[in-house]
Amino acid sequence: MIEITTDEAKDRLMSARPGLYASFAGWEYDSAYESENNSAIIIKIGSNPFVWYICDTGNSDMALAHAELTKNNDGKLDTIMIYARELEGIHCLNFSCIGKPYDDPDIRLLSENDREQVLSITNVLSNDDNEFAESIAQNLLDHFLEMIQNSGSRMLGIFNDETLAGAITIAKPNNKKATRILDIFIPNQYRGRGYAPRLIRAGLALYPEFRYTYDCGSDNHPSIAAAKSAGFVFEGTWDFLDG
Repeated sequence: MIEITTDEAKDRLMSARPGLYASFAGWEYDSAYESENNSAIIIKIGSNPFVWYICDTGNSDMALAHAELTKNNDGKLDTIMIYARELEGIHCLNFSCIGKPYDDPDIRLLSENDREQVLSITNVLSNDDNEFAESIAQNLLDHFLEMIQNSGSRMLGIFNDETLAGAITIAKPNNKKATRILDIFIPNQYRGRGYAPRLIRAGLALYPEFRYTYDCGSDNHPSIAAAKSAGFVFEGTWDFLDG
């Protein structure tokens, strides 16, 4: 891999195919690398050493990369090397829209008092063979616990009578008046009732007129349909890697 400037990365992404760079326009990425055969760009997002994206800009068979990390003098993690790997990645679609008001009497912000309910819907997949759904449930639980600790994100729940029937996590907005939807989870017994689009619309109402982004796998058709139903429009594609 060859380190390049972020301006060079931008030019490569824009020339690769329409919409690819648009998916990253709202991100603060501070490191970029190009494959030796000019077929892929790897981007490090912000100051998080574990968040990387790889974008196929040619005919690359690379879909994951590994970042070797070390601690600097401040005790923080620094990236010192990237290795390209020929592994199967997750091809994602990126959507965006602008926040807008929405009112739904069945949806409210979750708090510490809802801990048991959140645990109940994330544990419901113990008998589920859907690995993707199980990973989303775990992400939801992790975000909830993080939210309780530092309020870095906000979580909304939709209720069927008094029972939590699904939840959505929205990231803390950045200084560019942009935010993103992190995870949406609806347990199996509540799917097919239109809860996901309602949760997305409620999430958009948290920060009216902010720019929202929403990502999902290209084969996750229910998620794509829910995003479009709530007003999101397609922006571009990318491949996900987590170093």
